[in-house]
Amino acid sequence: MENISMIRSNIYKLLSIGYSRPKEDLYLYIKGGDYWKGLKDAVFLLPWDELRKKTIELENQLKMVEDSYQEFDSRYTMTFDVGKPSPPCPLYEGVYRGGLQRPQLLHEVLMFYKTFGLSLSEDFKELHDHLVAELEFMHFLSFKEVQAEKEGVEVKPYILAESDFMNRHLGLWFSDLRAVIEKTFKKGFYPALASFTDLFIVLDRRYLGSLLNKEEERKQI
Repeated sequence: MENISMIRSNIYKLLSIGYSRPKEDLYLYIKGGDYWKGLKDAVFLLPWDELRKKTIELENQLKMVEDSYQEFDSRYTMTFDVGKPSPPCPLYEGVYRGGLQRPQLLHEVLMFYKTFGLSLSEDFKELHDHLVAELEFMHFLSFKEVQAEKEGVEVKPYILAESDFMNRHLGLWFSDLRAVIEKTFKKGFYPALASFTDLFIVLDRRYLGSLLNKEEERKQI
């Protein structure tokens, strides 16, 4: 079996692409079925039967986009980017974490990034708690975990960071976003992607917890 963390990293990357502002090549990638195929190929390398079943169930919807790129791009903008007083489906963690002050949340997310020498690209015009940034961070951490293992370096700091970020951030708010997306779209690519993402986050959170539990059990032997 291929390295699970490498597969997880690839899936996080695909998810970050899926929620990014679409360019025409992404639209064609989705419409032609290659995006779904990329997810399916990665998922079927994981020992997670529930996610495999979900991926097959969502095949048609993950290929369902508007008839033209212009319509698809416009729908993305009107749903995720603009609106009065806010867009219908903001992709920011802070919108869904009512108990936490936004500046405090942004600072905490930024500290996670800085701990690993990361900063947002100048081309990325969103705040630190944007979904795409958080998915990219999980992609980065799981990739660094793979690199560390290959180089014979301790991987636990990366696993701890992944679990901590999941439990403090991504794993706490995505289900709320999913509900909003499903209410707004009803069917098609984005609600299907949200359904897949939500399950993947649940399973990955569980997987990371199991890795840390096994580490603790080894210490006690």
